[in-house]
Amino acid sequence: SEPTLQWAKAGMLEKNGDIKGAVAIYAAMYEQNSSNLIVANNLASLMTEISDNPEPEVIERAYTIAKRLRGNPAPPFQDTFGWIAFLRGEFDVAVESLLPASEGLPQDALVQYHLAKAYAATNQNEDALAQYAKVLQLVGAADTRKFVVESRNEIVRLQK
Repeated sequence: SEPTLQWAKAGMLEKNGDIKGAVAIYAAMYEQNSSNLIVANNLASLMTEISDNPEPEVIERAYTIAKRLRGNPAPPFQDTFGWIAFLRGEFDVAVESLLPASEGLPQDALVQYHLAKAYAATNQNEDALAQYAKVLQLVGAADTRKFVVESRNEIVRLQK
């Protein structure tokens, strides 16, 4: 069916690093049916990944889409909402949502990183340190993704 094809295409674009292309597809799907929580989650999540430093308008638009995910028990939804709350500077709200997300997705290094960032932002340095260590346990020593490099640097900073 048409939505299934769109879904597959968006997933393929995302895998190949074309985040903007995936966002365009999810945005079109969202306009057709804004009640689909998975589409809302994927759209909001990817909107914040287009750039390393998303514009405030992008964060607010993502927040508008993701608000309905707050309190939903699905870990990916908790991660999306929590990370967007973090990007908005709502660090306590972020921890609240990212903690259960990290427990529900223990093998997802990026989710663990999101919680580490929220802990650091709320000055929970011991928890942040432990959380950054979890990130590094989940990735290889040669991993050079930005969040992994940042995790290594944060461990050094927090241990001083």
